[in-house]
Amino acid sequence: GQPLDRILDKGSIPFSRASAWAAELASALGVAHRKGVIHGDVKPANVLITDDGRVKLMDFGMARLASRDSAATPLVGTPAYWCPEQIMGKPQDARSDLFSLGVVLHEMVTGQRPFDADSLQGICGRVLSSTPLPPSHANPSLPAAFDEVVSRCLAKDPSARYATGEALAQDLYPLARRKVIPQAAPQTHGNGLRDRAARLLRSA
Repeated sequence: GQPLDRILDKGSIPFSRASAWAAELASALGVAHRKGVIHGDVKPANVLITDDGRVKLMDFGMARLASRDSAATPLVGTPAYWCPEQIMGKPQDARSDLFSLGVVLHEMVTGQRPFDADSLQGICGRVLSSTPLPPSHANPSLPAAFDEVVSRCLAKDPSARYATGEALAQDLYPLARRKVIPQAAPQTHGNGLRDRAARLLRSA
């Protein structure tokens, strides 16, 4: 298999495939969350895409029990995928992992992390106060429903996010089955004149 971060080094991923992979990750997180386990470090480097196209969430080394008060837990993981409550030292739960998964989903389809900055302080500031542009800003062919899913994942307030991985997966699986119809390139005036001339010649 291959880590997702290596795949992203080659460029963004078609939204239907990204939706399918994210749905599988959301389902896997849902299973862990039901067992009371928070992953705590969801990022592309911890996602393995197998040779037959299956998705595996790796490295539960930073995982912890959701029942514990995580307010005293030191900042760990990768800053670009931190959630607001993690930065503020507040307790984390299943919705914290889903925020990080939203960052991954945004990155998969745009090739860009939504809260990237040149410094740790800059990243934290953006996570806490910046509303990223929707993925469709980078790729106008993306459906509005996809933007809505990503926006809900990245809500600053945990209560505004998906409550469970299963709920997120339920919204992602239909998107995984959709096909984006590329927008037709606008026809220039010159091309229009040539096409008209060709039609006139054919009818002569």
